[in-house]
Amino acid sequence: SSCHRLEKQGATPAVCLIPRRMPVRFWAQPGARRRIGAVLVVTAAAAASVYAAVSVSRRGKTEANAVCHPNLSHLRHEDGREVLLIGTLPLDLDGASRALVTSSLHVLRPDIVLVEGTWTAGLNAMLFSGSWQLHGVVPARGFNWTDIGDAQPVQIMTQKPKKGWFSFAFGAGSPPPRLPERSLVPLKVRNWAHHLRGSVGTDIAAAVAAASAAGVPVRFLGPEDGGLQGHMMVSMLANQAAMELLGEEHQRGSQMPNTDVDAALRRAEMHVREDGQKWVHDGREETSRSAHRLAEYMTARVPEKLREQLTEHRQARIDGTASRIGESMEAFRKGAVVLSVDQLVAVEEKLVQAGFSFLSQCA
Repeated sequence: SSCHRLEKQGATPAVCLIPRRMPVRFWAQPGARRRIGAVLVVTAAAAASVYAAVSVSRRGKTEANAVCHPNLSHLRHEDGREVLLIGTLPLDLDGASRALVTSSLHVLRPDIVLVEGTWTAGLNAMLFSGSWQLHGVVPARGFNWTDIGDAQPVQIMTQKPKKGWFSFAFGAGSPPPRLPERSLVPLKVRNWAHHLRGSVGTDIAAAVAAASAAGVPVRFLGPEDGGLQGHMMVSMLANQAAMELLGEEHQRGSQMPNTDVDAALRRAEMHVREDGQKWVHDGREETSRSAHRLAEYMTARVPEKLREQLTEHRQARIDGTASRIGESMEAFRKGAVVLSVDQLVAVEEKLVQAGFSFLSQCA
């Protein structure tokens, strides 16, 4: 070669210092480059696939953690503040409202929890739900209401019709029902009512417990009778059950067997449970139906002046609740409100008028 001839002549150019047979690295060979390129493409594609899978997995996990329900209303103010309204049942026999409150607060993680009623409603909720217990008092939850032990029939006290100034009895057109002299029905109904009260305030108890675990404050919005609707419902159910069962005993001419009384009370509880499930399934639809039925009833049977007073009272209640929510949220960025499901739509409308906008039915 030319380098060999130059070396004989005593000259060695720099170019001849390069080894004539320098080995070519495997990765630099033409065929290998194509294979390495293919490997890099496959690796990049695999990495992209893994990234996409992780992203989808994370997004799916986030979506799975979201709690969506017809009885939720997620609102956002123009300044970024958020409020989640949680409509609950006053008498939560199936525990659906308690579960909704717990899961919604877990996902939302609010700065404050707002509850309808006063601290009295909170105290009642914690005691009757079994979250707090008093020594010597049988908890309402898990209470065997059918067992009255060896109790004896009690005497039935009948009230005489009250008379007015002119000795006319009020309600003379509807004579008092004829009742037996002694019966076990009052004892049975008393136990049954105590059992039902174990399902009153479970939503408030869940809210208080969740807020305490998260270290956020609980604020009671009022009014004075707020949060106690469930106890009123239980009292009405118990009075109606007692009157109907005592009337049945009078017609029979003897006391009803315990099994018959228990079966009748279970049927009554089943009807209440079925009605509650309708509100749980879609409180907005039931609110519309209930308002329509109430309007028809009041138009047909309630005097106009009294009807106007009742309407004004309800509107004042809604306005007050919405106003207190707005005032409470001035110092917080994200809040949750637990209120009766029949007020959800009306309070939502008032908050929208106050600058909030509807986002979704999800926490």
